[in-house]
Amino acid sequence: MKETLRRRVPARGAGTHQGRSRRGHARQTACHAQTDRGKMDHTYRSGGEEAVMGGNGGRRYDWETKVAAARDHVENGMTKTEVMARYAIASVSVQ
Repeated sequence: MKETLRRRVPARGAGTHQGRSRRGHARQTACHAQTDRGKMDHTYRSGGEEAVMGGNGGRRYDWETKVAAARDHVENGMTKTEVMARYAIASVSVQ
């Protein structure tokens, strides 16, 4: 295969399931394939398998973390997924 300087753009959904089908990924995470499409997909991308499987259920975040995460999302233009990964936030709805 010829090497090029062009950056390879992964196909839609690539990387989320690491080469497995949605059914295969759902089987690995022990959930229904339809459930795997929505928020679980988003959660897996931001926090990995531990976030999906409920590693630290019921986490609370201090005020500074919430403000910094909100500022990065609103003022700095980061996506919710990027903010969640940066601050190790396990859920979209932060308490």
